[in-house]
Amino acid sequence: MNADNTGRKERGGGFHEAFECDGCGACCGAYLIFASVEDARREPRIEAETQRLGDWLETSRWAYRLHPLPFHDSCCFLNAERRCSIYETRPEVCREFAAGSEPCQTARAMRALPALAPLARESAGEGGA
Repeated sequence: MNADNTGRKERGGGFHEAFECDGCGACCGAYLIFASVEDARREPRIEAETQRLGDWLETSRWAYRLHPLPFHDSCCFLNAERRCSIYETRPEVCREFAAGSEPCQTARAMRALPALAPLARESAGEGGA
């Protein structure tokens, strides 16, 4: 089962179940978050405010650690309202994280949040006139 960046899940050649992120920020504190050198080029704060991995740990997708960092309970770029302060230039791993996916629902459960419900078919562009 694959998911695109809207959270729609592919089953049997077609997409079903669309989800829309409600911005709870649970995923930003539940998992390790790494950014690439390319992500840091797009968003300079990544290089300035996160931890660079040692050369022996760096990969094409992992060069900077955003979470966990000392004294942070979630990604260092979440603001006081638990919204991403670098949303427009966020790392690729964040762009790929699908709303409503199993990791999303698990992160929500870890924060005692209700499961994210699928959008109504009309809202998801799969029905209506």
